[in-house]
Amino acid sequence: MGKSTDACPGVMRDVTDEQKCKAVGVLVELAGRYAEGDPDASVDWMEWLARVGAVSFEAAGHGQAESRVIATVVRELAPNPENAQRGKFAAGLLEAARAAGWSDDENEPVIPRFPHPRREDEAGGAQ
Repeated sequence: MGKSTDACPGVMRDVTDEQKCKAVGVLVELAGRYAEGDPDASVDWMEWLARVGAVSFEAAGHGQAESRVIATVVRELAPNPENAQRGKFAAGLLEAARAAGWSDDENEPVIPRFPHPRREDEAGGAQ
């Protein structure tokens, strides 16, 4: 019996931190799109799925496998769009993004700082 090295299709692998981060970015992007227009209009289920797929595909750099993972994480984090109004749904998407670690604080550093050893200058003193 031969051994297969192929990945099992349809089996969800562990989600990386980068994919989770991209999914949170997708939530924020979708919140902005749903905040536009009439806030009292209903969220269409098929439109929601299409938007999740399209924005996830963009976030994945047009990679089909990764976009599927990102879209799955987005759907798990997002509130249920059924019977939701666009304005309230946009607020719910932002709340889900915040709960997943996103911050809209403009003063927060974009690049995380990691501790590192101090460098010494030529005179032997720390910089």
